[in-house]
Amino acid sequence: MTPTTKPAYATPFDRIDLFDTMSLSNDAQPAIAAGMVPMATIATPRDVSFDTQTGKAVELGMTVHSTAAITETADQWHLGYLGDMVKIWQDFTGKGVKVGVFDDGTQGWHWDLDANYDASNHLNVDGWVIDGSWDGPYHGTAVSGLIAAERNDRGGVGVAYDAKLSAVPIYTSWAPAYVDSQDFWKALKAAGNQYDVVNNSWGGGGSSIKTETSRSDPDSWASMYAKGWSALAEGGRDGLGTIAVKAAGNSAANGLSEGGDTTRHTIIVGAYRQVDGVASSFSNSGPHMMVSAPSSDRISMQGTGLVSTDLLGDAGINWWNDIGTYEDMDAAKSDYTNAFGGTSGAAPIVSGVAALMLDANDQIGWRDVRTILAQSAKLPIAFDTGPVSYTGFIQGADRTVMMNERQFELAGQSANVNGGALHYSNDYGYGTVDAYAAVRMAEVWSLFGAAKTSANEVHATVETAVGLTALGDPAAVAVSRQAQTDFLTTPVRFTFQVGDNVDLEHVDLTIAFRNRLTIADADGGNASSYDSDLTGAQIRLIAPDGTEAFIAPPGTRSGAEGQQQFTFGLAGFQGTESKGTWTIEVATYAQSTERDGKAAIVTSDLSVDS
Repeated sequence: MTPTTKPAYATPFDRIDLFDTMSLSNDAQPAIAAGMVPMATIATPRDVSFDTQTGKAVELGMTVHSTAAITETADQWHLGYLGDMVKIWQDFTGKGVKVGVFDDGTQGWHWDLDANYDASNHLNVDGWVIDGSWDGPYHGTAVSGLIAAERNDRGGVGVAYDAKLSAVPIYTSWAPAYVDSQDFWKALKAAGNQYDVVNNSWGGGGSSIKTETSRSDPDSWASMYAKGWSALAEGGRDGLGTIAVKAAGNSAANGLSEGGDTTRHTIIVGAYRQVDGVASSFSNSGPHMMVSAPSSDRISMQGTGLVSTDLLGDAGINWWNDIGTYEDMDAAKSDYTNAFGGTSGAAPIVSGVAALMLDANDQIGWRDVRTILAQSAKLPIAFDTGPVSYTGFIQGADRTVMMNERQFELAGQSANVNGGALHYSNDYGYGTVDAYAAVRMAEVWSLFGAAKTSANEVHATVETAVGLTALGDPAAVAVSRQAQTDFLTTPVRFTFQVGDNVDLEHVDLTIAFRNRLTIADADGGNASSYDSDLTGAQIRLIAPDGTEAFIAPPGTRSGAEGQQQFTFGLAGFQGTESKGTWTIEVATYAQSTERDGKAAIVTSDLSVDS
């Protein structure tokens, strides 16, 4: 099966309200598109993000810094959300750091990119040099500008405005960096010989969770992608590891099913909004998230776009004086755009931060970069904010859109970082990227020990029989993304021991399971069953110190005969000690659907064998 990949921009944000392509149900109940439920089902305030547990409006919970001292940043609101960038730029600007932009190409001769665009460093895969500077789609040009647009008193600036950029086009089917080729991993491996940071603002849709899509299957596409990320980490930067930054995706879904991306070698980046710090309505989530960065959201939900380089002239997505209508293009400013976004915009901001970190200290390893980003991340909203929704007139109707699925929890409590634990959320990872704090930590990091790389990793592996069965309950119907917030039924539990004591940075959880799916009429009649992928399941893994990962991908209801296996990559265990008693909790939930024009209920009977 050939995977389908796509740039990880919103659907698309550059026309998000006029041409929003998310499908809508004609039913009044209960689910409307990704994360949407009818407003009438919840008593809510309007036109504001609110905590669904308290009904209170959610407010931005962090300091916004001024970049007014650099006049060309006037329209780039996102820079103020990254910490005191003016101070950081006094010391570090990304100089000497090489960034590969895996995307649809970059207009390298753009007047705000040309001084930083390095055509001499185009990717060489087995002797084939791939020219990435071209007049192609706008996407890679906007991504490049967020990383390293020049500081030249025109337009705007990139986060690392002295870094060098080279574009790698990944959608050319006849070239060796074609992302939907089984040899794509070779392009990633080659990138380790040339780039310090690789940005990846692209991704696939939600995959089925079963053996053939798991990276534990050596013949799967996920395994191929994982092989490439591993090669980048092992061989890049002379063994220190190339930093791989990856957009989380824009399906308003749990992205954990993309097993090829959720390895310890990738930094998965989500998006949050300017107005209130809430996760953007399209941003994927899950316990594989590392950090989040500022980006866009729907105009009808008080969203704003990111400002970055665009194709020259009136090509690309342009600058709009009224971004809500797209009827007043400003031709004089349209070498730039104010309409970029998605997790495609969030990821290059983090890539820029990584470039600043490597400018500050080029001797840190890829594992150090991950740890620093986790420990330096800040809270965008109050820690105790519950799940968040937004009610308003969206896509032509009054709707309530689910935004944040879960509240922050303490993670890595045994690590005692700065006298306390880290904070973690499936919506943000460890929080929002703080460039100032991350760069300052990177600057002195080598004083505390040798670089952490692939060569000095330590692993603890446990295999155990589980033997749990969670039976479906047709009364436990999840509305919209409700199942991603917590268990809907009482879970069954299993405990096991880990004897090795390792300071964890990442956990891979591989489960062997069989999921029996039943579809029945709403009254329970006319039932039919079959073996399915991991649809309608909820799993919680709890470490000895209480750190947990909550896994609840919705699944695709696709057939999967017999026992299946899948590997989940879990990022939220930084600093947790492995030794002790671990707990697995398993439950299932029901989903409403329609069959032959009649309301139906889908239930899952899930058996976890090991």
